[in-house]
Amino acid sequence: MVKQVAIILVVLSISGCDINLSALRPVKWATVDVNKVREAVKGKVVAENPYPAELEAVRGGEDEYMKIRNQVARLNSSASENCRKLHAPQSMIPPKPNVVLSSVERENYYSQQHRDRMGASDAYQECIANIRNDQLIYDLSLKMETHDKLRQARHVHERDVAQKAEKRARDVVAAYGKANGYDLIVEENRAGVIYNASDMVVDVTGGVLESLQR
Repeated sequence: MVKQVAIILVVLSISGCDINLSALRPVKWATVDVNKVREAVKGKVVAENPYPAELEAVRGGEDEYMKIRNQVARLNSSASENCRKLHAPQSMIPPKPNVVLSSVERENYYSQQHRDRMGASDAYQECIANIRNDQLIYDLSLKMETHDKLRQARHVHERDVAQKAEKRARDVVAAYGKANGYDLIVEENRAGVIYNASDMVVDVTGGVLESLQR
């Protein structure tokens, strides 16, 4: 015993006052299910950060957007077909649906179609280019573009809100840890705590959630 005390005194004399004996105390630590905390604060964060009016409107516009998109596709297809019939070489006009081509005929057809497309008349090329200038197609395409921009802005807003909810959840856990004297709170994982010799409380999720109700 005397020998052990002597060793400690020697260590202290060498180290001076740099040794912090309080650091040798057991660490008070716990785990927390951040997902549950995140869900608990999410509603409040969403309420504090509502969608702007123009982004709120886009929520119910998906069906209308798909209708416009399909309409534009049909109009483009019909206009392209008219250009082919009016100005394109015969080989560029697709065969009728009930006509069955052999593999060789099909290969020859598409090869000839490619050659004719490369050398198509100026009238045909102009007809195809003018499809984009059709007023109805232009107006509908503009609506689609506007919707796409609003939808993108909505996604940005939702991502920002999610980041704020994440920060709020972690701030709540940190505040609980500080108020209850914990040195460390770690996020719960699937492994959990395998051994706890002192049977100390190691999961404070319930306490953190209760603190939100105060």
